[in-house]
Amino acid sequence: MSHKPRKNGTDGLGGGSLDYPNDVAVSDDTLPYLLIVGKPYEYGLKNIDDYFTGAPPSQANTFRLLLPSAIATNDSLSYESFSSLAGSAIENLAQGKVLEAGGDALNAAMEKIKGEVGLAETYAGIKGIMAGKVVKTKEQLLFKSPTLRSHSFTFNMFPRNTKDAKNIATIIYSLKTLAYPTTVSLGGKRTGNNGGVGDKSNFVFPYTFSVNMVDGDKSGRQNGFPRIDEAFITSITTNLSGHGGRMGLNPDGSFQNVELSLTFQDRRLKDDSDIV
Repeated sequence: MSHKPRKNGTDGLGGGSLDYPNDVAVSDDTLPYLLIVGKPYEYGLKNIDDYFTGAPPSQANTFRLLLPSAIATNDSLSYESFSSLAGSAIENLAQGKVLEAGGDALNAAMEKIKGEVGLAETYAGIKGIMAGKVVKTKEQLLFKSPTLRSHSFTFNMFPRNTKDAKNIATIIYSLKTLAYPTTVSLGGKRTGNNGGVGDKSNFVFPYTFSVNMVDGDKSGRQNGFPRIDEAFITSITTNLSGHGGRMGLNPDGSFQNVELSLTFQDRRLKDDSDIV
């Protein structure tokens, strides 16, 4: 049985929705679920598609999955150490007004900075060997930048019926399809089937995704769920033996337990206004 979707076609893609369980969003007692929406990558230049024949797909692809067993977000900030030795060297140069000369003198000043710092470190090392002590470097942390956040989710899926089993298989295949790029030919169609200059020599960026938690009339952000408005899928891991490690098949041939792990990474860096 084939569950192969098309990015702008049927099987829940191109404006439809793929759900697990199949009634996750319509039952009387709706459980919390994740709403994952995939959209075509938005180009930096509005007319970039002029390089290709045919317009990019415009439909959103929606997945509604019962709340995962594991949710993790990694916020990481980048710092580097800064030694006061370097600051002292710059201060010495500034007092000599070497930096005001400009041109060749500026280059010489920069070399002098390196020399003073290196000499100070060498002296500190020699002194430490002789006295069994080291000079305090007075290092401080210098902020550089936040890093691109990553978000990981692990879903344990147990199909209750054939409809659930079909949806699980299609959800996995669809997410993989949207996470991979499309190959195109410069001057040919976006599918790359009609040849052109450099046949299938270019990748079109994969879909980007937004993720939110739906819990009745409450937004997931009210419960501390991270803001994920535009991210790429960077990893998909499927364990067909499920969380328990024992593989089994249902009478219809579907797997009894499927564990799906997804990792998303933000497309853009965040600042404090993006943290909800």
